[in-house]
Amino acid sequence: MENWKEFQALVAIGFSGQFAVIELECADDQALSMVSGDIGDNGFADFVGIDTEVPGLYLVKAKVNLANTEPEYSDAEQTVVRYTLPGEAA
Repeated sequence: MENWKEFQALVAIGFSGQFAVIELECADDQALSMVSGDIGDNGFADFVGIDTEVPGLYLVKAKVNLANTEPEYSDAEQTVVRYTLPGEAA
């Protein structure tokens, strides 16, 4: 399992499955480079296991396998990010 590296991404999901990564973090530079290179690929969200059905802001944590030239993803966890806009009641 030493080839598996965890990363997290702040993801915005829009209507019709639109998807954008706002921020990407990983302690391993090679994993960060691999994931950021894959983000623009069609089907990235499906490949990682990100649910794009419900629009919103999500924190996604997953793992990428660095052992292969073709990235392999697993253990995706997706949680809603709760936030309050200025002027709104908390």
